Amino acid sequence: MLKIKRDKPISAFDKYGLFKTDNWNDRICVRIRSALSDFPEKHRIKDGINIHRFWFNDQTYFVIMDDDSENLFFITWYKDRGKTENFLCFGRPATKAEAISLAKRLEKLKW
Repeated sequence: MLKIKRDKPISAFDKYGLFKTDNWNDRICVRIRSALSDFPEKHRIKDGINIHRFWFNDQTYFVIMDDDSENLFFITWYKDRGKTENFLCFGRPATKAEAISLAKRLEKLKW
């Protein structure tokens, strides 16, 4: 299980609900990262979610295709620090609603 130091959170979503890179320990991003922290492989398809994990120079990258919502996500972070560096849906900043939906879907998966 991912253990992120709980400093004062800074939301990962702006007032319009779009992802912003100036964030820290955002509760929705922490849920997604925690759900992905035990991901056992580089690639797996399970329950309509196709997940690819890449790791290079302590940087973690996930590409997630969700068949239910028909969304394609790209998420990246450095080590286990609290900042989610990028969170995109089809190449644009993910919305808070998309993030919440993805968090719920990922939390239901058991590796």
